[in-house]
Amino acid sequence: MDKTFKEMGFKVVRNFYDVKNHTERNPDLYQFLINSKHLATMDSQVPGAGAFYNNIELSKMQIKSLPKMEEETGLKLYPTYVYARIYNPTSTLTKHRDRPACEISVTVNIGYDGDYSWPIYIQDFAGNDHEVTLGPGDGLIYHGCELTHWRNPADERVNNHAQTFIHFIRQDGQFENYIFDNPFSQVDNQPKEESKGLLNKLFGKK
Repeated sequence: MDKTFKEMGFKVVRNFYDVKNHTERNPDLYQFLINSKHLATMDSQVPGAGAFYNNIELSKMQIKSLPKMEEETGLKLYPTYVYARIYNPTSTLTKHRDRPACEISVTVNIGYDGDYSWPIYIQDFAGNDHEVTLGPGDGLIYHGCELTHWRNPADERVNNHAQTFIHFIRQDGQFENYIFDNPFSQVDNQPKEESKGLLNKLFGKK
């Protein structure tokens, strides 16, 4: 496991994802999200922000990001879900920690209008605050359930700021039943053995 990630609980990875070379059909991921704003739902955590849950293009991003996440964290992971927001000048993201399906996460800056990247703040394991500014394609990997994170209120400089949140869980971790954001995870405490066998084959668990 990366020393910075292990000791602080987060790390910044520059050029984590090539947002200009996403897929052959939609190479520019930022333009795809902006062009899809009319399909976005309203975000309950950030009123006024457009949101996407498990959009097919974002799910492709998640699968492509899995090897990079395992390399950067030193962990074997299962994917849970992927989410995206398009922030605007009225957006505010209050201090919070994430739910179990977000055990190990990366938030990636997809792009923004203008020349201002809205910072995100995160507390490390020791409780120290850190300001993180990401450029398009940069990622912040963090323990979503353990570290408090937030953004200060936006202003007129924040316009069409697109951010994705790609969530994973540890293989054989305490939240392994949240694979693919399993809606029955709190009722059925563990995946069925036959399902786990298939998952192990899919994701290369040894």
